[in-house]
Amino acid sequence: MKFNLKLAGLFSPAFLLNRIGLHPATKIFALVLMAACIQGLKLNQLLLLGLILLSGLIYFGGRTFASMIWRMRWLFLSMTLIYAFATPGEYIPHWPMDVAPTYEGLKGALYQIARMTLVLAGIELLIVTSSREALMAGIYFLIQPLRFIGLSPARFTARLYLTLQYIDDHQKTQAKQVTATSKWAQILTLDVGSAKPSAINEKIRLDLPRMRFLDYVLMAILFALVVIYR
Repeated sequence: MKFNLKLAGLFSPAFLLNRIGLHPATKIFALVLMAACIQGLKLNQLLLLGLILLSGLIYFGGRTFASMIWRMRWLFLSMTLIYAFATPGEYIPHWPMDVAPTYEGLKGALYQIARMTLVLAGIELLIVTSSREALMAGIYFLIQPLRFIGLSPARFTARLYLTLQYIDDHQKTQAKQVTATSKWAQILTLDVGSAKPSAINEKIRLDLPRMRFLDYVLMAILFALVVIYR
């Protein structure tokens, strides 16, 4: 099966009018740097970053973020218990059991939960401010250096786009199915081969915006901050 990525409008300004005026590659680059460096941030830096991300989510309407965090409550609770009871340190006094949590464990759990929440907030902000086509264009721009080791950025981007498209189509199809059978029966009778095969040659058209001066400046500032605070 062959995948072709047709690049349209390489120097067209139409695709630059995204919701916050930044190139999608710049936003993806900022998210990757944040995820890579968030482990070394102090409490005041985490609070400042959280305030920025929360303001962005409120402004751009990240309505699914709260429900996402709520679905992860059991993971957060498990992390808290593991850190609290498995991390050596000063035990919390007057605990009604022989095994007590430690202050260091609770502090470590809160820090890890805060970091995970901030990364999820960054991902949500990226999604609500970018269309799928914009994200694919940003990924394509960032993986251009892969050409020097013999890999095709266009082929990778096309496969990723088709995979996401198939997942969306499959979820929409499943949501429309209304049957009287039980959940287990639906799982056992699921026809995984019902999806229509893709065409042998499928072309995906992406408008690639030009990087502006502001994007290069922002990338340079982010990279400089990483170097300074590492």
